[in-house]
Amino acid sequence: MQKDNPDLSVIIPCYNEELILEDNFNNIKDILDRTAFEYEIIFVDDGSKDKTVEIAKKIAQKDKKTKLICHDKNIGRGKAVEDGIWASRGKIVGFLDIDLQVPARYIIPLVIEIEKGTDVATAFRVYDIRLHMIHRFILSKGYNRLLRFMLNTSIKDSETGFKFFSREKALPLLQEIKEKHWFWDTEVMVRAELRGYKIKEIPCLCIREEAQKSTVRIFKDVRYYLINLFRFKKEMERIRAKKRKNG
Repeated sequence: MQKDNPDLSVIIPCYNEELILEDNFNNIKDILDRTAFEYEIIFVDDGSKDKTVEIAKKIAQKDKKTKLICHDKNIGRGKAVEDGIWASRGKIVGFLDIDLQVPARYIIPLVIEIEKGTDVATAFRVYDIRLHMIHRFILSKGYNRLLRFMLNTSIKDSETGFKFFSREKALPLLQEIKEKHWFWDTEVMVRAELRGYKIKEIPCLCIREEAQKSTVRIFKDVRYYLINLFRFKKEMERIRAKKRKNG
């Protein structure tokens, strides 16, 4: 008998994913079907301009465990994840990038960590370094070192697109986060740490196929992250000063 509320909600944020959506969804579903978890899958389309919505609608019509949320325009990956979490019903909720650079099989160890009492479990990406993705490896490692230095955090891989939460603990975080694009990942992790949440980063192999189109825009992305880092640093300093004052 199916539960009113599932054990697990898996959110799949989408933007122009028509080439990979159906096959990778089937991969995720196959992993989940091998478990004892009652689950739901929530597509959140962030204003795709291709056939992503059409494909996701067909999947949701066939699969009762799947539903679709659509943004009229592109708002940001962070906002897509947020909307999915708010719409979720599972005790455990998480998201993963549909390109599956971190394979779907890692859903299970992360969910098990939440079941054991961890508040936030994420994939700590271990790169299968290949020449075509060396720039991504360098940018990722450089950013996370800068993040730890500037924000005085112990988080090793804030930007991984593979995070799971106790839903009860995730909801207060969403009310604090200001950034709705890619920096959302940094905010959610640092704010979770600041709240004293139990965080577990689990090493997961990250593989990017050479045929996959890169979305990295080096100069524009570096500028975006630096601006947000300095903004967020000032806010964290104010929050920590207030906590020290209040004892």
